[in-house]
Amino acid sequence: TRSNMEQLEKAAQILMAPPELVTTDQRHEAEQVFLQLRNTKNPFNLCRQLLETTQVDYLLFEAATLLRVGVIREWRDLSKEDSLQLRQYIVHYVVSRRTIPHYVRETLVQVVGIMVKRGSVEDQGEDRGRLLTEVEQLISSGDNTMRMIGCSIISALMQEYAVTVKSTDVGLTWETHFKAKKQFEGTDLRRIFHFIVNLLGEVVKVEGKMNEELSSLLLKLLGIAETTLTWSFISLQLPKRLMSVFEQDQNPSLRPGQQWRETFLDPLIVQLFFKLYWRVRGDWELGHHALNCLVQLASLNGAVLINRQVRIKYLTQYLQCLFSLLS
Repeated sequence: TRSNMEQLEKAAQILMAPPELVTTDQRHEAEQVFLQLRNTKNPFNLCRQLLETTQVDYLLFEAATLLRVGVIREWRDLSKEDSLQLRQYIVHYVVSRRTIPHYVRETLVQVVGIMVKRGSVEDQGEDRGRLLTEVEQLISSGDNTMRMIGCSIISALMQEYAVTVKSTDVGLTWETHFKAKKQFEGTDLRRIFHFIVNLLGEVVKVEGKMNEELSSLLLKLLGIAETTLTWSFISLQLPKRLMSVFEQDQNPSLRPGQQWRETFLDPLIVQLFFKLYWRVRGDWELGHHALNCLVQLASLNGAVLINRQVRIKYLTQYLQCLFSLLS
């Protein structure tokens, strides 16, 4: 109701006010209002109402956080139709509200990541495929804000699948996380990497000094590429204790499954990352990420390099690019 909304907005303003303008009792009362809000059962319609009507940033953030809590806590009670509708609503909201604060947007895309991962346990990644098609269209649109939002959605999705031991989605068993991750890395992780590589290829062709928009997009794209190249691929049936050690390694060597053979044995991949490094070497942040990608490509091992002949061929291609860079 309108009076409830006014109460929430007033409480948000008290919490955000400088300490000298509010009393301890007022602050305590305001905190109680939000504690009650966070315990709301089946909060999805309430969250939508808050997202649609309030202009108070803190309240938008609380609504986004409550959505995340609600999705994890009450996933089993959501029908497939309701969860799909909610996921589509959040994506539409994030895309259409360009002015919402960055931290609200990032919380909402994390909710999307959690929902898609949860759904993929049941639909084997069907909705994830649909979402990636939407995101690819966003990023290909040429509108920089849309591109950044699309990259944020991909990053959030990857974050949910990347770790099986420390996922933000605490509602799944470790075995389910493990199964979902294995399914993702054999299918849509490759799709994401190929898509990002194509975009990086376009960026490399841009002549002259990069403007700020292009630099910020490139940082996002390089971040996604780096996440793929530092991925802890599930190549062995490791026990949980060992898996957690494996995932805590900041930069495990690049050891993808055999589905990735065609990807990494394409000489254009290594060439592209060397070109990228040369292009951005003067920018400390971009150069750092590009160099890390090259380090990871140098560490390629496992099922992709099937025999000595293939290993020598890959190493030769890599060294040719390296010597060309140094000369």
